[in-house]
Amino acid sequence: MFHRMTTNPDRGSSSAKTGTTKRQLLIVTGLGSFKAYALDNSRLHSTARLELIEHFNPEQPHRKMADKPSDLAGRYRAAGGKGNTPFGERHNIKLEERKRLIRQLANRLNVLMSDGDVDCCYLAASKGIDQQILGALSPVAHAKIKRNLPADLIKTSKEKLLDYFGLSPEKAPVLGRVR
Repeated sequence: MFHRMTTNPDRGSSSAKTGTTKRQLLIVTGLGSFKAYALDNSRLHSTARLELIEHFNPEQPHRKMADKPSDLAGRYRAAGGKGNTPFGERHNIKLEERKRLIRQLANRLNVLMSDGDVDCCYLAASKGIDQQILGALSPVAHAKIKRNLPADLIKTSKEKLLDYFGLSPEKAPVLGRVR
């Protein structure tokens, strides 16, 4: 389930206040989690800021196969067959779950980026799922992606995320004595 973070109405997007600037999103995702941040580049702050607006941690990738519901613990029987001949065993259950999770992530990205208030998006997805997510996005959402990084940055701090996407201002040189 996706969890939408509550925001302070006084700290809403700049487009709600001025009606001109659109919102930018920074999204990091892996097969096991998803985080969407609103990027605040307003002049009120000396540096860009990220505010978590939504996160998602599906329970499916974190469970063992034995813990997942199935019919009678894998006892598939052939109708009218001799003995214990297996019939209809699901060999590709892991692949099916992976595809389902990728579709869920892509659908959520489509919903977030279909908002007319969103101007562009910075996306970082794990290498193994990056191209699959891009392929599952709608043309409107795909067009809003400004920069895509095929990297697993889900546990990266907000400051480092800004660095990875080149959104943090260059550090001013430290003035001091010359030796």
